[in-house]
Amino acid sequence: MSDESARKRVMATITNTILRVDVGMGLLSDELKAAGLADNTLVVFMGDSGLPGTHGKVTSYKPRLHARMPVR
Repeated sequence: MSDESARKRVMATITNTILRVDVGMGLLSDELKAAGLADNTLVVFMGDSGLPGTHGKVTSYKPRLHARMPVR
């Protein structure tokens, strides 16, 4: 597999993931509205560092974390 086709495959996977989360959040919103709970419900959406790999969720010791929260 070429680097370009690998890059396209990764981007397709990321795009698919985003679309699935978007649809899921829309379904949740519709259910909350239908139940009359939308105005009194706080939805907290959290994520992690991303896909596993070189710059993914392999470790929490990343330069981007050190820039925000110095380790002592």
